[in-house]
Amino acid sequence: MKKVFTLLLALCIFSSCQQKLLYPLKGNYPGNYALVTDRSPDEVWNDILAYCSQSGIELKITDRKSGLIISKWYRLRTYTFENQDGTLQENGADVVIGCETPGKFIGDCQAPNIIWTNIIFKLNERSSKTALTVRLSDLIAWYSRWEYLKEVKSTGVLEKQIIERIK
Repeated sequence: MKKVFTLLLALCIFSSCQQKLLYPLKGNYPGNYALVTDRSPDEVWNDILAYCSQSGIELKITDRKSGLIISKWYRLRTYTFENQDGTLQENGADVVIGCETPGKFIGDCQAPNIIWTNIIFKLNERSSKTALTVRLSDLIAWYSRWEYLKEVKSTGVLEKQIIERIK
């Protein structure tokens, strides 16, 4: 009887532990998006601050001397997964998430409850031109209170939108 109980206990433990399957991202997702303009660094700086204010982006660091602006944690609204060939399932999403699934099928991908990032703006003055680089940093997508998705990358949609508004 003791052996049967031990066997049943072992089966319960092993059946409750599911190993997650990971499907890594295949696509190419550049990290930085840049703008070079004839406008002065002061004009671009002021436009960045105005954009952040209008868009509800709270700022953590604004260092004019170094040309660095870093947002506080900013909540992203849209995400997508990849198709099996590495293309995006939805083209307008802010981020792409690698599929993590406790099941055996790619259609069982964990959907995030919340996605956070820091937005980094870097201004440089180069021979009478102003260069602005925008990138999302520290991307994290939580799908439960304690667990987050391992692969989250920017699609460039938000960065391009910011650059278009600042041009």
